[in-house]
Amino acid sequence: MTARYERFYEKLFPLGQGTDTEVYCVRQKYPHGTGSFPLTERTYACKTSGQIKRLEREARFLQAARHPLFPKWHDYWEAGGKGYLVMEYISGSTLEKLLKQRGSFPQKKALCIALELAAGLASLHGRTPPLLYLDLKPANILIQDTGKVRLVDFGTVCLLSGRAEAAGTPGYAAPEVLRTEAFSERTDVYSLGKVLHYMLTGKDPCLPPYEAAPIRVYDRKLWRGPEQTVCAALQEDAAARVPDMREFMRQLAVYVTGTPKQIFCRELSLHFQKPEARKALLYEKNIYKSTYFP
Repeated sequence: MTARYERFYEKLFPLGQGTDTEVYCVRQKYPHGTGSFPLTERTYACKTSGQIKRLEREARFLQAARHPLFPKWHDYWEAGGKGYLVMEYISGSTLEKLLKQRGSFPQKKALCIALELAAGLASLHGRTPPLLYLDLKPANILIQDTGKVRLVDFGTVCLLSGRAEAAGTPGYAAPEVLRTEAFSERTDVYSLGKVLHYMLTGKDPCLPPYEAAPIRVYDRKLWRGPEQTVCAALQEDAAARVPDMREFMRQLAVYVTGTPKQIFCRELSLHFQKPEARKALLYEKNIYKSTYFP
């Protein structure tokens, strides 16, 4: 620990650990290092890492970021060959932990989480210059007790015009990232598609078999619209994917904010895109009647 750390912060408990990186919950001490604030006040997360350039980049981003999905910056310094980033402490459980406990999420809840993530990532992509997140996965997504969604770990954030530096996690990273090829907004779209697929099906993309089958293969009660969007997001060819986060949100918004009738009409319109659609029309009407008008 550095003199600055010991003077101004008190370590409470560990939050996580990675390669050359540690994260602790800390409490800020009173001015001049005498005593500490109550536990509910001035409590932060402190991330330390030997990868100084990467941590400094994350600190600069958080200091400039203004979005409810991202943690707030508080302090940053370097000492003894390490960087120290102090930021907002976010209580809650990781999406990874919740998925391992539950297996999957209710369909509407999963879509709400995906839309919140898409809105935050769209703000990244819309910055000047545009930025990419590049490491979206359940372990980096926190669900607070209030149900609010937060995104953490911005060490892989980079310029849209840049190149990935050891970015992404197998199972969630787009093919072009793993091949260190050029990437775009569609790279983050792919990772969000993988996260949503996991939430809807309970199938961990990091475990074999690694293929992501259409979501209705796992549960025929799932809506066709989300299945179509997820399939489009997970295309290996980036040019064939959903083009950006705003289009991703547009396609799914009706399933979160729409009325039952609007959802039914959307699902019915998807049926007519297939040859067997007319045969299923009566079945769909019966499902609609029994589901929404018992």
